[in-house]
Amino acid sequence: MNKSKNLIAVLLLAVCTVCAGILVTAQAKEKVTGVVRSVEYKGNREYCTLFGLTEKGKKVWSYKCSEAPAAELLHVSYMIYVDDVYVIDGKDFIKLKLQNGKKVLTKKNAFSEVPGGAVMTADKTGNLYATGYYSDLIFKISPKGKCLWKTKVKSDCYWPVKIRCSGNKLSIDYEGEGSPGVLINAKSGKIIKYRE
Repeated sequence: MNKSKNLIAVLLLAVCTVCAGILVTAQAKEKVTGVVRSVEYKGNREYCTLFGLTEKGKKVWSYKCSEAPAAELLHVSYMIYVDDVYVIDGKDFIKLKLQNGKKVLTKKNAFSEVPGGAVMTADKTGNLYATGYYSDLIFKISPKGKCLWKTKVKSDCYWPVKIRCSGNKLSIDYEGEGSPGVLINAKSGKIIKYRE
């Protein structure tokens, strides 16, 4: 009987030790807190890779974006939204998991034009708002990659530097004399007013 009790005690101790080791390993694993982009050029082609980084700068995952013709503006832009990474790769919308870089969504041609050098933001429900550096179009893309609306702004609105969503209003600031901007209804895409 004592041998059985001793055996059970030894087995329980072994199980507890293994479980504690698994728990410590899981806790010791560093979280991904940021993303960086690496761009290489070969001939007239652009190759972009995204890397998930820990707070200490350790690369945890990598994601190769599509190859594209080299141009003045980068064809890949990205932002972190909660636990996801929203990626604009040419005209495509891609969603990656922040912690492991796993692709969970690809929506081909979510954008009707390449928003090169894109500036973007997201609202509380995960809708993405984006425009390109030379573009006069602003896009609203759902978390599933559907284009909910696109709005054309006047032609002197280019070189966007900041885009933000507050409540039901989307505000975009542009470079240029007097810091021009536009205010848009985030729900409908209708222009509320321009700021000269």
